[in-house]
Amino acid sequence: MTIQPTETRADWREVMLSKLAQRLYAAYWHSDLHDVELTLPDRSRAAREKWQRVAEAAVDLLIDEPEREFQAQLQAVLGNEVTESKAAREWREAKASDWIA
Repeated sequence: MTIQPTETRADWREVMLSKLAQRLYAAYWHSDLHDVELTLPDRSRAAREKWQRVAEAAVDLLIDEPEREFQAQLQAVLGNEVTESKAAREWREAKASDWIA
């Protein structure tokens, strides 16, 4: 006989996204309402889902996208392919435009 879990537990990423959403929500209202602290679990389901999407977008922008770019560069280097990152290309183009102007 095997033991079956009765409930599914959130993985660490979901938990961290929830915590980030709560902090973003609290920071947003703290700055807007001058020291009033509101908590996200007390809000409607739609508000919680909205702030969850904001947290997911922030994580994607700040963590996942650079990680994907790093992995692609690493694979290119290990595969003897020399590629330039998007950020490096933008920097090079910005510096080149300084010389042209």
